[in-house]
Amino acid sequence: MKKLFLILCLALPSLASAQIWNQSASNFFRFVAVNPTFDSNGNLKSFPVYCNNGATLSNPNTPQIITFNLPQMRYDLVAGPQASVTVGNITVTYAQLAALIVAAELQLNPIPVPTVSPVVTTNNATIQTPTTPIGP
Repeated sequence: MKKLFLILCLALPSLASAQIWNQSASNFFRFVAVNPTFDSNGNLKSFPVYCNNGATLSNPNTPQIITFNLPQMRYDLVAGPQASVTVGNITVTYAQLAALIVAAELQLNPIPVPTVSPVVTTNNATIQTPTTPIGP
């Protein structure tokens, strides 16, 4: 009986100090596209990207919040496996997603049209001047 009482006395402090941590859903932390390459027709050949995902841990009993980010991964959206991603009710392949990213970036940050003839462009976006610098 004394041994059982001693075991209970030693176990209670460890049970009292147990903390509950809640993890948020993994989320997108950083995404960097690195030098996509195109063939002679302007089609994407490769679209290498680096990606970090992360999440937070929070303790409801204390105001502690811990943020962590997973190690950086490198993969190619075009040359990699032709898997697909679905958002809402729209499904696209990774190659289509890479082409959409390129189209959006060309539209948001277009190359200025030269004033020298002949002018050849495949970008139908309105030329915009950035208002804030991008980058570190």
